[in-house]
Amino acid sequence: MKRIIPVIVITVSAGVFLFLAMPSAGAAVPTITSFSPTSGPAGCVVVITGTSFTDFPAAQTTVTFVSPAAVETPATPFVIVSATEIWATVPGLTAGTSYTIRVANPAGTSTSTGTFLSTSGAGACAPTISSFSPLSGAVGTAVTIVGTNLLQDVNTGGDVTFFDNKTAAPTGGPVSPAQLSVLVPDGATTGPITVTTPTGTATSATIFTVVGGPTPGGSSIEVFTSTDPGVCHGNDKVGTEPVALLPTAVQVAQDSDLVVYFTSTWSAPSGSPTELLLTLQIEGGEFFETSPEWIANTGTGGSERDAHGMGTVMWSFPDVATGDYTAEATAHIAGFPGTSGQSGANLQACALTVFVIPVAP
Repeated sequence: MKRIIPVIVITVSAGVFLFLAMPSAGAAVPTITSFSPTSGPAGCVVVITGTSFTDFPAAQTTVTFVSPAAVETPATPFVIVSATEIWATVPGLTAGTSYTIRVANPAGTSTSTGTFLSTSGAGACAPTISSFSPLSGAVGTAVTIVGTNLLQDVNTGGDVTFFDNKTAAPTGGPVSPAQLSVLVPDGATTGPITVTTPTGTATSATIFTVVGGPTPGGSSIEVFTSTDPGVCHGNDKVGTEPVALLPTAVQVAQDSDLVVYFTSTWSAPSGSPTELLLTLQIEGGEFFETSPEWIANTGTGGSERDAHGMGTVMWSFPDVATGDYTAEATAHIAGFPGTSGQSGANLQACALTVFVIPVAP
């Protein structure tokens, strides 16, 4: 006896297929109004601002970087954060080439008017720390860090380290390119906070004071900081001639290790040369002078806009003898004038901080 298997045939008109492929009545073509940063290497997280990003799911959305030859390279990966914001990871691109950014979904396509410059170095994608709060607390305190370019990738915050190289765990709250939240780790001592991403490391100009934290050698860490606004206020330009910055008096009461940080935001006019260098001198009971250290590549600033950024240099000097010292950083530009013939950079919000860490007897 043959078994009869019923077959149900469903007929769908072409009009229904057309309807399924059409965007919803309220869907709009996405737009791109801006993005930041405007330069960086592969792995840099770019924040794209615009409209109508959530009218379709991410699976129906593409984000690509478009070369001058109209070759599209997909962001790897990206997340749609809201109707007005997308975070996109820069793919492997040709360094030195400018790309437009394109967002597309079934409703249409939008291409940025500005371009993203692919770089081999950090470009404008280096992390920065503008502030954190609270300024002090015990181990386990939640600390919120505010800045730019603070993500490792579109889902993960940068590595946050407290003084004495203690890595902080995230609180589990949301992360963003502009804000991270971490817990003060066990073993942290008073000092600056750093955030490290694939494009660089940012060090806070302000110190975090650990309440009840350990102190090396059983003695307190002395901190000497100079932030004289008359020295770095955005109007004094550093050029090819060395400029002395923030002389800081330091007292060493017993043999100690010295750790010195110089942190500053900077801006450079279009066409400026590259390589902003810093040298440190410490005079007193002993004399120390470092070789020039690179703090930032000022770039060219582009043909229409200035370049901006933040840089930090750290020096360490072990087992410094007791005495009174003066620490002073000297800044100068290395390189040649760019297309505009200008040569210089403005340093802003400078801080020279010396940590005196007593050596255990």
